[in-house]
This record gives sequence, C-alpha cells and structure tokens, in this order.
Amino acid sequence: MKTINKITRKKTLFILLTIFTLNSLFSCKTTDIITHTITKEEKEILEASKIEIINYRILNSKTSLENATTNLKNAKKSFSKNKKYLASLTGLYEYTKYLNKKNLIKQKTIKKIEKLNKKEETLFILKSLTQNDKKAIETLEEGLKTCPSSLLIRDRLQEIYYKQKKFSKAMILQNYLAINSYNEKQFRAYKKLANFNKRLAKSQDENINTNLISKNSMSVKKCIELITKESNLMPLAKKSSTNKIFKNLKESGAIYNTALSLNSPIKRKDVAYLLVSLIAKLEDDNLILIEAKNYYNRNYNGKSPIKDIKVDDYYFSSVIYLIENNYIQSLEGNKFYPEKDIKPENFIYLLKNINKVFY
Repeated sequence: MKTINKITRKKTLFILLTIFTLNSLFSCKTTDIITHTITKEEKEILEASKIEIINYRILNSKTSLENATTNLKNAKKSFSKNKKYLASLTGLYEYTKYLNKKNLIKQKTIKKIEKLNKKEETLFILKSLTQNDKKAIETLEEGLKTCPSSLLIRDRLQEIYYKQKKFSKAMILQNYLAINSYNEKQFRAYKKLANFNKRLAKSQDENINTNLISKNSMSVKKCIELITKESNLMPLAKKSSTNKIFKNLKESGAIYNTALSLNSPIKRKDVAYLLVSLIAKLEDDNLILIEAKNYYNRNYNGKSPIKDIKVDDYYFSSVIYLIENNYIQSLEGNKFYPEKDIKPENFIYLLKNINKVFY
C-alpha cells in the first residue's frame, strides 16, 4: 500500500512539473523583451542612424540621410527577437523613407510599431507626420513626456513651433538640442537657430518673422525682397519695385543666369554670385569676381579647393570669397552643393553675417 502511494505521489509530481514547464514555454514568447535583451551592435546601429538623421535635418546633409537609410535597411535583414529594438528599427527606417521621398506614412506601419512598443520615440514622430500642425504638436508633446531624452522628437517639434511662430518654445528646444548635440556641427547649427529665435521672441526682427516659416525653395523674387529689406547691399533700391530691381540686376550682370525669372527657384551658386556682385559694387572692386579664379589658376594649376565646383565656374570666385570671409561654410568635407536650392531661413543667416560688415 505504501509502495502504491509512493508511485501515485511521483506521478502527481511529474504531471505538475510537466504542466508548469509547458506553461512557462507558452508564456515566454519569442519576442519577449526581458528574455531577449538588445545587443551592443543593435544599440550602435540605432544610435548611428539617429546621428545621421539629425545631420540631415539640421545640416541638410543628403549623404547622412543616405547612410542612415542604408544602415537601417541592412539591419532589417538581420534577425532579432527584441521588441524594443524592432520598434526603433522599423520607426527609424520609415522616417528616413519619409525624409527621402516624402512618402505617406501608413496607418498599418504605425499600428505595427505600436504593437511592438507603445513608448517608441519614432512612433510619435510618424503619427505627427499624418496630422495637422495643431494635432502634431499635441502628439509630440505627449511623446516628450513618454521619451523625455528624445532628440528626434525635440527636433521635429521645434520645426513645427517654428512654423507656428512659437519662437520662444522653439528656442527652448533648440538650446536643449545644441547642448545635447551628437557633434560640433549640430551644436553650432542649433545654437545659431536658438540665438536667432531669441531675437525673434523679443520682436527685435519683426520684418522677417514671416520669412522664416517656409520650408520650400526660395524664389528669385523672395531673394531680392530679402536683400532689399534685410540688408544694406542695395541702398538705392529701397524704394524701387522688385520688377525694376530684377531688371537692373540682370542688365548689370549681377544675375548671371539670364534664364532666371522672378518666380524661378534660386540656387546656391546664383545666390553666391549675386551677393558678391553687390559687394563688389559697394567696394568698387570688380576684381573680387575673378580674383580667386586667377589665384588658383596661377598657384594651384587650376585645382579647386571645393570638391564639387571648378575653378572655371562663373561663381567660383564668389563662393571662395564668401567662405574666406566666414559668411558661409563649406559642407561635408569641402563641398558647396552649387545646384541645391536655398531656403529663406538659410539665406537670412547669410545676409545677417554680411550685414555685420556692410551695415
């Protein structure tokens, strides 16, 4: 009888252990956050991608965006069981695709990330991209409460504050972004924005508030209007119409590209040539427009120090003049991006730097 009881107890114990083991197996899903911790390599991929995205956002570095997209695309091919990592990876990849092609964010993508991790920082960013500015601000402010250390959320939020003319709020975010920047270039760019917003918030530059909200390319007309209102480069043109100024600039050769109309988007190369032409007129020194070209032909066998422009380009001397006088900076290892359109907010900073000398 005792032997039978022993066998019965052993069977009962075995059954209980089996049930417990099965329950443990079924309850431990393959994507369990606790069981499958994020690896060092995965952390590095996410961090590097965030740096590249902000480089693109604040420095307009197309190369950085391409790097981020490639890194994330390759990372998606590797298998991972960590839900937080998968949420971040998916969110960052979708964000880079949006920045690359301005494609619409799909609701199924948002739901997919939400299912993986409701606290994922890019989830709030992607949601905001599907909303109007008022709703987007609410979403991003909620995101900051959930992810208080997110630079990406702050970066997106300051952009909308900027558009809505909430300069004081934008300034607070930009100061934070500057202090916590990933690199020196980002620090300088965010600090410049914050200082500029500080003046705007105090209504010291009332005339240019509306010029800062555009994210589109700047037209020739807008360029002329800003030069007239925000600089002293054309002192005698203050009372003339934009059409008349444009005609005079073309006739004098200050606008080199004769195919441009008032509504044409103006490129960096033509902005450089126009500004230096006006400076040359104020200085009464037309040699400025050919000085750098002659110097590099004479001393460096015509080799340009800027990777994407040639010494024989009509705007070469103008670009070198602006860089050497610290009015602008070359980008990404001595590149200028001459064919790239320029935005009003970037142009205003350039004018302000020139105004320090030609006041």
